[in-house]
Amino acid sequence: GIEVHVLSRQHKPGKHPSLIVIMVVFTLYFCCELCARFIVNRRAFFLGEERWWNLVDAIVVLASVLEFLLDLFSESTTHVRFLQIARMFRVFRIIRAVRFLQDLKMLIQGILSTMHQLVWTVVLILMLLYIFALMFTEAAASNGLRLLETSEDGTWPCNEENNNADCSLQALYGGLFRSMLTLYMSITGGMDWSQAFEPLVQSDVGPLFASLFLIFLTLSTLAVMNV
Repeated sequence: GIEVHVLSRQHKPGKHPSLIVIMVVFTLYFCCELCARFIVNRRAFFLGEERWWNLVDAIVVLASVLEFLLDLFSESTTHVRFLQIARMFRVFRIIRAVRFLQDLKMLIQGILSTMHQLVWTVVLILMLLYIFALMFTEAAASNGLRLLETSEDGTWPCNEENNNADCSLQALYGGLFRSMLTLYMSITGGMDWSQAFEPLVQSDVGPLFASLFLIFLTLSTLAVMNV
């Protein structure tokens, strides 16, 4: 974390010598620790109960060694990209601390044990988004045809200068994926749900779709996401 902070503030290539020394010390320490555990455990290193933690440690060590070698011997653009990828693996160092913090380990295991229910919850939310997005997109498509028919010159009337309710409806529900994104943002805080609701009320699509939006909002926020 300190290295990333320093590199983001210095605005010039290269690392500070103290950071290089610290990186070398920690890399050597992790290499020695990993080699010692491999010598002691032998096959258990790959097949024992701690095999997944050993895999994480091996990824961390290999990424650190690769980063050090690329930092030392290479300056080309291609190698810099590999260097950025290697640096991302340093995040796994944080995972090493989990094995030594029992309460944190139990919390993570509890979260992982609910992943099955989480997956089906996401599937249910996607189904709701798709079903209601289909209805709203169809309403917006019908509204768009009416806008073209009533346009004086037969061109699309919605532009940056025209920001009425009908054009807001087209901006929010003028496509299936756009409608799904609008609905998703309205239930996750990406936008205030009133911004997605008002075009349905103020345009001529009718109160039915405004009521459907309230039904969707109630089902998704009060039922699905709170179960």
